[in-house]
Amino acid sequence: MTGNNKRYLHLSVIATFTALMAVMNASCLDEPECCEADIETATLHVADPTSFFFQATDSTQVVFSTDTAIVFTVRGDADVTSLSPEFTLSPQASISPANGSTHDFSDGPVKYTVTSQDGKWSRCYTVSVIPTMQVVADTLRFDFEHFELETANQRYYTWHNVTADGSLGNDWATANAGYRISMSSAQPMDYPTTPLGSRQHVPGHL
Repeated sequence: MTGNNKRYLHLSVIATFTALMAVMNASCLDEPECCEADIETATLHVADPTSFFFQATDSTQVVFSTDTAIVFTVRGDADVTSLSPEFTLSPQASISPANGSTHDFSDGPVKYTVTSQDGKWSRCYTVSVIPTMQVVADTLRFDFEHFELETANQRYYTWHNVTADGSLGNDWATANAGYRISMSSAQPMDYPTTPLGSRQHVPGHL
């Protein structure tokens, strides 16, 4: 074989290999859209988003391709018994139960199945709406203005938080109860934790 023939053969092999790689790359990159079965976004439309969600923007969730669990976190007093999530799906995909159908999320997650356009592929998702108490911002007002002498012996002060509905909690812990054991003769203002300034008692108490 002459030198020219060898050169032409070499070039022909390179050209064939290049064409083959191009075909393989195209087959990897050009995945048919009819095979996609994804939820891309999930949205809860409610009358007053600011009273339902902690942030109004929480009403829409972007769903990544690796996710199958969609979780909406809402305020503790939100009514989740009748909600109608709406979804953005892969092109021409379908979803069951129907997009925008109403469900009771107080019983737990609702399962959805997305089916691709060609009907050959499907993917299962769960959608949860979870009422959550956000301690500082949503549920409790923390201050030191609500205190009283402990009810049993009136020997030391205890403090309360006030919840959003006006009821009382006992979230403040002090060393006063322990001090009472070792210093039973101490007066209320002798204890480690005492009020300063004007006294503000809990309504209905001393």
